[in-house]
Amino acid sequence: MRYSDEVPYEKRKYWYFTTHGVGPGTIPKDLKVLDTREGQNQKGTWGEFICLDGVLNTDELRTYDLIELAPPENDGSMTTEEFIEKYFRDHNFCGMMDEIYEDEDGVHIHIERGDWKHEHGYCRALMESLGYIQKYEDAEPSEDDCYTAWHLYKKKEI
Repeated sequence: MRYSDEVPYEKRKYWYFTTHGVGPGTIPKDLKVLDTREGQNQKGTWGEFICLDGVLNTDELRTYDLIELAPPENDGSMTTEEFIEKYFRDHNFCGMMDEIYEDEDGVHIHIERGDWKHEHGYCRALMESLGYIQKYEDAEPSEDDCYTAWHLYKKKEI
């Protein structure tokens, strides 16, 4: 029995970070993965944030090589747009993002003449690390690797 078993199940969301991925043998058998997000830890190492339905003890943290660490979240001191722009700057996103706004549909990001991998793809990866899913990409026709597009992201529910 875990101490977290005393907490109502819908409130059991405990975040950990790993560089080993998620698969058989990477977490204790009695726990379930509720969510995963790729991202960077405080040292800049890429890995996965894993949300589990129970708390790990110190021996389990060592055995499975996990650290207690939650993905970045806006603490409410900034607007969503400010938080995303700061997160992008902190992760060296140097794309041609010329507009970002949030409405009832989600977060809209406009990238002007961005490379498919370095701007559009990296934007998607950074948004996924913040817990967003891309709902669509509305791209202008282009014969180049660079193109202009609107992206819509929606926050994942866990």
